[in-house]
Amino acid sequence: MNLSSWSIRNPVPALMVFVLLTFGGLLAFTFALDNVIISDFVRGEGANTFPTYVFGLARTVMKPDVAAMATLLLGITLAALVGAVLILRRSGDDSSKIAATLTGS
Repeated sequence: MNLSSWSIRNPVPALMVFVLLTFGGLLAFTFALDNVIISDFVRGEGANTFPTYVFGLARTVMKPDVAAMATLLLGITLAALVGAVLILRRSGDDSSKIAATLTGS
């Protein structure tokens, strides 16, 4: 880890960020793999879902249309989250209530 002088003086936040990013990446990978496995089991004969299509292309060269579709899906998801935060913020809730709403707790 390339640590700056601020993170050397405060090792706990830097370590927490590293751990959170590591486990967040592992959790995202687990959900993505789970999505591919479930899609593979429930798809019909001759049908090809987006997760199984992308997984099938992972062994070959990735096509630009697949990368564009993945970027579009990510953008739609982020826009929905930003929209939810803006709606909740306009309702007068503070940040802890907004985070509780978004996480389902």
